[in-house]
Amino acid sequence: MDLFTIGQVAKATEVTIEVLRHYERCGLVFPVQRSAGGFRQYSEEAIDRVRLIRRVQRLGFALRDIKELVALRDSPRARTEQVQERLQSQAVRLRAEIGRLQGLVEELHGLLGRCPPRRPARESPLFRPDR
Repeated sequence: MDLFTIGQVAKATEVTIEVLRHYERCGLVFPVQRSAGGFRQYSEEAIDRVRLIRRVQRLGFALRDIKELVALRDSPRARTEQVQERLQSQAVRLRAEIGRLQGLVEELHGLLGRCPPRRPARESPLFRPDR
């Protein structure tokens, strides 16, 4: 079995060493052993796991949710329906967040439309919420 240092894992997965240590503290990634000098040593599985974590993070999942998803992946009893439930819940959360963000964009456009040109900044409607 090939073993990798924390620096090699970081480079292979395009994350920082600090991120790997954070994942370790969160219980998401574990070194398989320590070298004679006390350095963490990771397996290829750790590299695959970090790549999975990053992919799921890009989908907007929080680390606590990712830990649950990784546990499902690792459990021989878990079923795809359980993964589907979490994916569906995340899609609902993201749709709600998109709606919230669209509301913010509309609010910003409203502020822009009421912003007088060539006036002191303090006269911007951003700083005058009562008007």
